Parts: sequence; C-alpha cells; structure tokens
Amino acid sequence: MAVKIRRVHPKDWELCKGQFLKIEEIFESNLREDEGTIKAFFDDTDAIVLSAESDGGVVGCSYSAPLESDLFLKTPGPTEKYKTLSDFLKRDANFGKHNIVYETSFAVLPEYQGEKIGTELDKELARIARNRGYEFITAHNEPDASIHIAESLGWKKIEKCENWYGTGEDYWYMMLKL
Repeated sequence: MAVKIRRVHPKDWELCKGQFLKIEEIFESNLREDEGTIKAFFDDTDAIVLSAESDGGVVGCSYSAPLESDLFLKTPGPTEKYKTLSDFLKRDANFGKHNIVYETSFAVLPEYQGEKIGTELDKELARIARNRGYEFITAHNEPDASIHIAESLGWKKIEKCENWYGTGEDYWYMMLKL
C-alpha cells in the first residue's frame, strides 16, 4: 500500500475537512478536535498539519504548533486545575524558549494501523521541525502500544498526567529530542 505523507495548507481545507473530521472520530468525544480548531491549525502559518494519504483519501493526520502558540489558549485544559491547554503546557521547563513543537493530535484510521504510517508522520514532523530550528517535539500519549512505538523512535517519558481530559486514563507527556 502506497502512502504519501504531505504537509497540508489552508487551500487544502475544503478538500480535507471531512476526512480529518472522520479521523477525529477515533478519539473519545472529550478528546476530539472540533472543526473550528482543526481549521485554525490549517490557517496558522506556524502550525504543522500533516496528512497521510492512500487511495485518494486521508488515512492519518497530525496537528502541531509551537509550544507557545495562541492556538493552545483556545483549547480547554486537560483537568479542572488548568483552564486552557496553554496553562498546562506553561509548566514545561522549555516554555518561552521557542524551541519546542507540541503535537496536539495524531491519529491513523484503525484499518491502516500497523502499517508504519504513524512512524512516517512522526518522521516528517521531525524533519519539518528540525528545518525550522526547533530542538524538541512534545506530545501526550495514551497508555497503549503507541507509547512503546514512540519510545522505540527515541521519545522519552517526561511526566505522567492523571485522568487526561476526564478519560480515566493516565497519559504521558513525552519529548523527542531532534
């Protein structure tokens, strides 16, 4: 199966929107990005939005932006303690250094999982981030096989985050040094 990883741009929004929203359905409702949030990532010139495409459709995607991005001011916080995701991310020791890209969403359709599409999305994000002068990528990973895959690619666990967005699961804040 041939899969193409590419960076998408604002002009791609109308073509990709339905497919990106379909991919968001993989997540529990409280973890899904809504249409407005996804469009904001498409429109933000500092954001990195990637799609994995096969057979003319989007089968995986990733949304990232600098850790200090205003995009995270609009995202609700992961627990009652933090009003916004930005409030939570400010705890990172590198916040304010403008050297981190935070990957806020990453998914591959279930029927395409196990094909290394996630690995290819990760590699492309790392390539773009490195070319932009970033030193790290951070993300929150759910407690499943994705953590082991991330660790095999060099990601390190930084902090356990209990009951992430009310899921009842403990996610890990992880970092990849570029």
